Amino acid sequence: MPAPSLPFTRERRALFLQALAATGNVRAACERVGVSRPTVYDWRRRDAAFARGWEAAIVSAREEAEGELADRAMNGWAETVWYRGQPVGTRRRFNAKLLLTHLGRLDKMHAQMQGAPTPDDALEVLGDISAGEV
Repeated sequence: MPAPSLPFTRERRALFLQALAATGNVRAACERVGVSRPTVYDWRRRDAAFARGWEAAIVSAREEAEGELADRAMNGWAETVWYRGQPVGTRRRFNAKLLLTHLGRLDKMHAQMQGAPTPDDALEVLGDISAGEV
């Protein structure tokens, strides 16, 4: 028999929104706080302040998601290799589409910058640093 659920108090709603901001994942935030997904979605529909907090949490989680995207795009991720139901090793996985998405985002950011340095400018600066000129 499942444990009775605790009331979704103001404090627990705040904890849920903090967890949502940290993870960007509703399921993970629910698990962290010990609340069901139907409960949080019901609160989002009924409570405008909670809905605004939810939106703010998702927006703030974007930075975390961008960092994860960049890391996975550049470094890949470890995946367990299984044989006959047993883990036998790991391999590094890469996804070209993920890398292209990340590069497209970087290109868009670069295009929006005023007086943004070009890749050649960056190489020149790196050369100056290496030569001890900066």
